[in-house]
Amino acid sequence: MSVASDSGPGSPAVALTGSWPGRVRDTVVFAVAVAPLVLLAVVLADAPDGWLALLPLGALTAVGVLLVGRSTSATVGALLLAVAVCTDLALVGGTAGRAAGASPWVPWWAWLGTWAWWPAATAAVCLLLVFPGGSAGRRTRVLVAAAVGLGALATLGSALTAGTLDGFTVANPVVAVPGTPAARAVVDVATTLLLGLGAIGLGTLLVRWQRATGPTRHQLAWVVAGMGLFALTGAFAMVSPRATNELSFVLLMLGVTAVPVTIGVAVLRHGMFDVEALLHRALIWIGVLAVLAACYGLVLVTVGRLLATAAGVGATLFATVAVALLVTPVRDGARRAADRVVYGVRRDPVKALDAVLDAVSAASVDGTGVPQAVVDVLVERLRIRHAAVELAGPRGSRTVARAGAPVDDPVAISLGEAGRLLVGPADDLSDSDRRLLVALARPLAAELRGARLALELQQARETLLLAREEERRALQQDLHDGVGPRIAGLTLGLDTVAALLPHDVEGASGMVRRIRDRSEAALDEVRRVAAGLGPPSLERGELCAALRLLADDVLDDRASLDVDPRVDQLPAAVQLGLYHVAAEAMSNAVRHGRAARVRLIVVRTGDEVTLTVGDDGRGVGVNPRPGTGLRSMESRCTELGGTLDVRAQPGGGTVVTARVPVS
Repeated sequence: MSVASDSGPGSPAVALTGSWPGRVRDTVVFAVAVAPLVLLAVVLADAPDGWLALLPLGALTAVGVLLVGRSTSATVGALLLAVAVCTDLALVGGTAGRAAGASPWVPWWAWLGTWAWWPAATAAVCLLLVFPGGSAGRRTRVLVAAAVGLGALATLGSALTAGTLDGFTVANPVVAVPGTPAARAVVDVATTLLLGLGAIGLGTLLVRWQRATGPTRHQLAWVVAGMGLFALTGAFAMVSPRATNELSFVLLMLGVTAVPVTIGVAVLRHGMFDVEALLHRALIWIGVLAVLAACYGLVLVTVGRLLATAAGVGATLFATVAVALLVTPVRDGARRAADRVVYGVRRDPVKALDAVLDAVSAASVDGTGVPQAVVDVLVERLRIRHAAVELAGPRGSRTVARAGAPVDDPVAISLGEAGRLLVGPADDLSDSDRRLLVALARPLAAELRGARLALELQQARETLLLAREEERRALQQDLHDGVGPRIAGLTLGLDTVAALLPHDVEGASGMVRRIRDRSEAALDEVRRVAAGLGPPSLERGELCAALRLLADDVLDDRASLDVDPRVDQLPAAVQLGLYHVAAEAMSNAVRHGRAARVRLIVVRTGDEVTLTVGDDGRGVGVNPRPGTGLRSMESRCTELGGTLDVRAQPGGGTVVTARVPVS
């Protein structure tokens, strides 16, 4: 059963190759795996419940054969086959070694039944340490090496120590080491340490399941569920009355069978069923049975000692009543413990909300770390397999935080204008889980909205500072290039007049007239610059009058105005912003567009004001290059939460449209 290709956990189990080496290898593996099972079936043919013992061993063999032919699970399959083959041989040896008769093979069968258990136990410990990937890290490799060494020591000690074989009445046919107390002590220590490594392997498996995410967590959950069913049936077998021994044995064998079956499902089809719910119920009843069994035994012994008699009908009845009274509180406690293990704090909305709020408050002040902190909490504390945050933007959504393994069918939870929260897979989330996640998304949405507003405010401040600096530079340039030269010209003209007066009165008189014309031009230039700063009427909240004065100063009779009188009721900040946009637009129309006519329209519609400045000048082209004036108008509209649109008219000229909310 060599693998031709392996497409992942959900792919078909094996694909036969056509090569002779592959076929020979597959045949050998199959023969080695099945032959001990067939031999065991022959040995147990006369046993009344022999077929039950074959059930878990047959499952071990079948799953091991299926997995050993896959490249991604060959190690797990080989370990399963090692457990199955060695257990088969141990049972064969134990059964045949106790057979009646004087067969010369009886000591050898007993010898096999003595030591074959330890390779099986070693393979089981290694399987706990390396499942599900079959590989091990540095620390795990040390544990695996220790398990192999201890298993070899226990096996060799059991197989080669002289004396009567443990559990049998025959002597060891292979006498290589004297049966001294020291030799037996070494074997006992090795076996004890090997069993301790088994407990460590089981503990690490549970820890890895708790910490894992995505498919690995699902695979480990299957194995934990199988072991939980095995523990449940084992606990029932220990506390059940003698009258139900046969039923207990049947359930125990089914519980043992569940372990290899769940291992096979974990590797081959781990995503087909809701193992979390199965594991949750198994943990509840395991806890209930364990606690009730302990309480039953404790009450029975205590009452028997108090009465100074053996545990009779009265003590048994008293213990039964006590256990019955404890069923409900023990079950509730077991359910809460199972909830924490399987679902984290997902089943406790208050704790879940506290966890999310703690993550939000512990993140960075500017909000940049909030999404990652929240998705980490959802995966680690709420046991969500996948969580991600997508933020909405002008160029589409982008993922800013993710945790857990990717899934194909996440559930999208709206975060309002900020974006959405993706959690999944959808099959893992019940209706109550989804309602809880919707509630938990609200503080995240509020935090993201606050962070976005803070960022926008910071950007607006930076834009405002840049716009103010550009306006200052523009004013400086106007004063330097416009008003300054004109005043300097007036000074030179007066000097010329002073020089002409003693000998050329006519020339001086003409020069004075030219100086007067220049002074009027300088005054106009000063008025134009001052218009950009805002007239006194604007300070009184009279935007209509301010716009008319602006049109008269800048455009004389070339402007036509259509201003809604209700604009005088606008807030002072809105009036100031609209005035500066209009001033810049009309100034650009005259200075750069060479416009002959300019039309100014201001209309208030509901909660929005629209200012439009259109001219018949040269236009701005298809893609106007933003200059100081355009950036100044854009910044003022942005400060007010509005928009600015500048485009060329089809017949020539430019249209500037500013839309600003009233509040």
